[in-house]
Amino acid sequence: LASRLFLWDFQRELPFAYQVLSATLGRSGLVNTVQEKQLNGRVVEGRQRTFKAIATLWGLAADLYFCLLPFAASSMLTAPHFWAGVGGAVVIRWCAHPAAHLRPGDVEKVLVFLNAMSVGIQYSLPRQLLPALSSGRLLLSVMFLDPWQAVNSNLLLSPLFTYASLANETIDGLSIFLAIMNEAFFLLLSSLVCFYLDASLRRQESSTMKMEAKTKEAEANMTAAQKLLNVTCDACVHVTNDFHIKKPHRALLDLLGADEVEGRSLLDFISASDRGRFLDA
Repeated sequence: LASRLFLWDFQRELPFAYQVLSATLGRSGLVNTVQEKQLNGRVVEGRQRTFKAIATLWGLAADLYFCLLPFAASSMLTAPHFWAGVGGAVVIRWCAHPAAHLRPGDVEKVLVFLNAMSVGIQYSLPRQLLPALSSGRLLLSVMFLDPWQAVNSNLLLSPLFTYASLANETIDGLSIFLAIMNEAFFLLLSSLVCFYLDASLRRQESSTMKMEAKTKEAEANMTAAQKLLNVTCDACVHVTNDFHIKKPHRALLDLLGADEVEGRSLLDFISASDRGRFLDA
């Protein structure tokens, strides 16, 4: 409370927090149903690439982690959570394999399975390793292709995670309260992170789609203008800022009586007496 009272720059923090929440809960801005379906498809493809990337990095980190852990504590080799973690790392590594092509439904099943497996891991996991488990749970939530899948999975498993956190504790009112608050905080944080990342990807893909549509419209207008010029003019030519010819048409070559003019200056084909008048125009 003291830090909020003396250090809180509410004039800038509140608007920024509002922008983040608006971006998290906002929509793409596409009202066309066809465009919305196309956007959803592109978002899923982007999330699948993200899933592959995170799975690859996870596999590399897990290799180092599970190879060094037994040297630090040989008793880990007989711990159930150690082999459960190894099994989860093997599944993640298989998902990251370039030859593995997972459908969206398969990705959801794998992540729900790993999320459920982490409940069993928590029962025998030492307290010192609980932060690693929480980080893994958050990473699993981010890997879901649909944020609602992550929210539903975490909500369904939250009672089991809460109970598992009390397995090796003296159960009293305070420990139950802290376990519930810890799980509630994780649910809130993971949900906001998942929805924010999904909304950011949707805005990015939506902007890309709008830019592509404008580019196609500009190309169509250019093609129409080109056809009009070809009909109304003897020849059409594209030049650079310094009047060098690029992409000459056959009609221009015939008009100039030359076979190769690309890269040459258009001024070379204008008489010296008319060049000044051409440049002034």
